[in-house]
Amino acid sequence: LQGRALARAAAVVTVSDGCRDRLWALHPELGDRVHVLTNGFDPALLARRLTAPPQPETRARILFAGSLYGDHTAEPLVEAVARPELRGRAQLEFVGVIDPRTRHALAEAGVDASVDPPISWSEAIERMLGAEIAVAITTPSAGGDMALPIKLFEALALGRPALVLARPN
Repeated sequence: LQGRALARAAAVVTVSDGCRDRLWALHPELGDRVHVLTNGFDPALLARRLTAPPQPETRARILFAGSLYGDHTAEPLVEAVARPELRGRAQLEFVGVIDPRTRHALAEAGVDASVDPPISWSEAIERMLGAEIAVAITTPSAGGDMALPIKLFEALALGRPALVLARPN
């Protein structure tokens, strides 16, 4: 199916040299129709950069803003926050589309968490500024070690600590 769609494309855009190289390995016929447009962040975010983290009133706020689907799941994060030594010390905030596996893990773990529907980019940036930790997730299906989520770049630009869930290698 992928080959059929790519065969008709005038141009194919991907986010890293590694992704481009994988596309070329799978579809050498694409040739110079493949272009790299790397992930990054809006430079205006640097002006909003925080030099000190907000002080948590009771629990640290850990924010994931985005979409979770397939193997793109926050199950390991939920399991970590549910551990006895962390229980009650963090509040998980999910903003966006959440996969069934993460929803199930939240229900089973009984951790302090909120799940809100998708919001605008500017609202997500405001939420990130108010969180102690921003979460980014990379998975094998999203390019694994070849692509990093844009939320990671945005968190770093804003001066927010970032927790990246990634698979080995």
